[in-house]
Amino acid sequence: MNNVTQKQLSEIIAKYLKSNKISIVGFEANKNNVAGLIDKVGATFMIDGEEEEELAFMDATLSAGTTIEEYFEDFVPPLAYNPNSGLENVTRRDPTYRPVRYSYSQGRQKFKTTKPFYNLQSAFNTEAGAVEAMTKILSRLDSSWRMWRNDVKREVVGQYAKRASDLMTNAKTFAVSTAYSVGESVKDASGNVAIVFNAIAASNTATFAELVKDGHLAPIELSTSVDVPTDNDTGKAFIKAVKHYARKMSHKNHENLNGALIKKTPSGSARLIINTYLMPDIEVETLAGAFHEDKLAMPVTIEEVEDFGSNSDVLAVLVDERGLKLYNNYMAVRTTVLADDDALNAVKHTDDTAFYSANTFIHVFNKKA
Repeated sequence: MNNVTQKQLSEIIAKYLKSNKISIVGFEANKNNVAGLIDKVGATFMIDGEEEEELAFMDATLSAGTTIEEYFEDFVPPLAYNPNSGLENVTRRDPTYRPVRYSYSQGRQKFKTTKPFYNLQSAFNTEAGAVEAMTKILSRLDSSWRMWRNDVKREVVGQYAKRASDLMTNAKTFAVSTAYSVGESVKDASGNVAIVFNAIAASNTATFAELVKDGHLAPIELSTSVDVPTDNDTGKAFIKAVKHYARKMSHKNHENLNGALIKKTPSGSARLIINTYLMPDIEVETLAGAFHEDKLAMPVTIEEVEDFGSNSDVLAVLVDERGLKLYNNYMAVRTTVLADDDALNAVKHTDDTAFYSANTFIHVFNKKA
């Protein structure tokens, strides 16, 4: 028969393709030609991906120094007007501040490679191929640094999220007549958490609610446990939770590591950093329009990331972009010619200071246990 069915064709192809001749490590020369010459390599190439720039808003530089010093001045309360106040008129009311925070250099790193001047020429059958391969060696130095920096930025976000979550989960159970220092987190019998805004002496017999009322405690909600969005109900619940806290950051609040009373987050500074693997479920299973392009149906820019570094508990983080940076303190590429080896050593030096603010908005959405 001079014809073939689909089934027969599939069987012929399956017999024709030999897996031991595809993508094999190690070269075997053959001479399948009448002259008995070695069959030449017909093409030599490298398939590479596209450069990826994650969390670009975090990129920043320090022109001098390597340490970040962050302070925050408290707002002042009103006073009743008292004419002819006498002594009060010359009494000082010095400003007060939240605890000063410091972020230090993470230490210098270097990326090194060696570029041969001649070695690769004999490996290619075209001059263009050899030039491309040699150029790639040096460009790989920068690509390696960029990939590493992306990973560092995600780790910074993950550690920021953990710091905020720990203030909630590790809050001490409040007890009357117990001393507490500024910055500690405490919780009442109902699980409500607050930051100690003004130091509490052991002689103070006020209750949790009374200390909130008189300004010794500042209630906070820095993290929420939510179901992983996998269907319509959990997807809508997740979006509802994000919208709630996004609206909260558009007003004055205490949602930061210091529990400081802060102003609303500026327009355009709100970022929802979300695990990219959640997006397909949310896009497919939830109401159309809840997410569209880079925006939520609210003034929050979405940043997708593959993970949050070593923190596997996080689904998403809502932050003020001004309070989350990776500062580069030093960047230089040095080269050394190896005359005897006919090669060039290239070293990229870098130094970074990671920073997350104790005085800007953060809310973490963790996986529900």
